[in-house]
Amino acid sequence: MGGYGFGTRTPRAAGDFNGDGSNDLVQYHYSSKTILIYFGGLGFDDEPEYQINDTSFTNYTTRIDFINDFANGVGDDILINQTRNGYSDYYGYSWDPIQNGKPDYVLRNFFKSSGLSVASGDFNNDGITEIFAGSHYDNNYGTPGGQINLYDTMHVYVSSESIENKIHSLAVFPNPVRSVLNISYNSNGYEPVRLKIVDVMGKTHFAEEFVPMDNGENVFRIITSSWVPGIYIIKVQQGSFLETTKFVVTKH
Repeated sequence: MGGYGFGTRTPRAAGDFNGDGSNDLVQYHYSSKTILIYFGGLGFDDEPEYQINDTSFTNYTTRIDFINDFANGVGDDILINQTRNGYSDYYGYSWDPIQNGKPDYVLRNFFKSSGLSVASGDFNNDGITEIFAGSHYDNNYGTPGGQINLYDTMHVYVSSESIENKIHSLAVFPNPVRSVLNISYNSNGYEPVRLKIVDVMGKTHFAEEFVPMDNGENVFRIITSSWVPGIYIIKVQQGSFLETTKFVVTKH
């Protein structure tokens, strides 16, 4: 693949984007504003098997990386930073699903340069992936200083219509849980709410659609006493807005 800037940025960490067990290769093509993904395995060659064309991309990116699953998908996520009004934001994409050519989530950053250092993983052993990303206060890379930004899934809001992220209105407690899980969700009061809980293998353990609920906070109670201990993923959708988080079921 030719074109301006192709091959100048390669993820520093290995990643399996489609969750098939083989590491994949990802590159950003500047001139076409496209992320190209080459699937690893026995069929690995010089032709991309998948590409992400996103109209929100700019011509300038400082880093593209694989990170541990942050969007509750089947494989690792792709994190690319893009300049917006002079500031660098992180656009995150997961294989399951890529929503209408837009990122699954956007991590806002209000400093001049970001993405030169990224680490991801479950740092506090709560079953939820966190992202630590370095940012400089200006373009002089360390003068007058910088900071480390912490992002976790409890503070990411996903919308298929807008790539703005807001404070999460979805919360679960207790977490870890043994027998009864409480799910708190702030409803808009006029659209049905779809609640789905799956395990890390994608198997559905609970799925139900609720008619429009009271505006504001609503609490669901789910009995988990018969569930196998492990990590589960909650997906709550109301209209075009989707929110997700994880919880852990422990032994009784």
